[in-house]
Amino acid sequence: MAIEKFYLTAAGETLLAKAQIGQELHFSKMQIGQGTFQDGTDITGLQELIDPVKDISIIGMETANKTAKVKGYFSNKGISVPFYWREVGLFVDDADLGTVLYAYGYAAVSADRIPTYSVSPTEFTFIMAAVVGNAANITATIDESLIFVPASRKINGKNLASDITLTAEDLNISQADYSHDGLVKLSNDFKLDADGALVINKSKVGGGGSTVPIELVDNDATAAMELPIKFNEAGEVIFTDDKTGTGIISLQNIGGKLEFVAQNIL
Repeated sequence: MAIEKFYLTAAGETLLAKAQIGQELHFSKMQIGQGTFQDGTDITGLQELIDPVKDISIIGMETANKTAKVKGYFSNKGISVPFYWREVGLFVDDADLGTVLYAYGYAAVSADRIPTYSVSPTEFTFIMAAVVGNAANITATIDESLIFVPASRKINGKNLASDITLTAEDLNISQADYSHDGLVKLSNDFKLDADGALVINKSKVGGGGSTVPIELVDNDATAAMELPIKFNEAGEVIFTDDKTGTGIISLQNIGGKLEFVAQNIL
């Protein structure tokens, strides 16, 4: 979207003046809207968007040459009615005034039509530039879950634009041990299923070719596995291939000894 002009609101001018003498200037969010101007509208007097549609998360900020470049992330997820994106606002949280519209951008003739998510999932990042003068204490509420790594960045000499396979050494992740979390290397007996769950090969525990989930239970360092088991006529626990039973085999600390215990057999 081509915003034709950005405006510093009257409230923004007040906050800018306070920032010049050391008060924090904290950008809290961005917002988009579909409003249109009426003749004679005092843009600098706006306190909110004319017709807001969605709040936008801030994912980054840079300051240089008396300007703050605030980066936002847009996704049309949750948008059920298409609209024309004409407005964008940058908000500041102020201890005295609350959440204030600091700067406002408007697209009169170059508004983009945003489709619904079900028709065409759409996402992109954009930058809104705002005057900050000589303010030294400029901060922002940044949604870290949406921070993107530039494709041009290199990790351990590998360019993310082409070398997308990174090893544990590249990411500087250590192996797990009893004292801290880390990487665990799985044997060929384990794999991830389509849902991302850790599974083991059923053929390793009693026949068949399917997989069964394994669950680690954080209780006295016990482990539990859901397995195809049932009782036979002698009351013994046996594996079954005919889907007639299921149960839990857990490794438990009993009397100072680790023993396998069958539970919840159906």
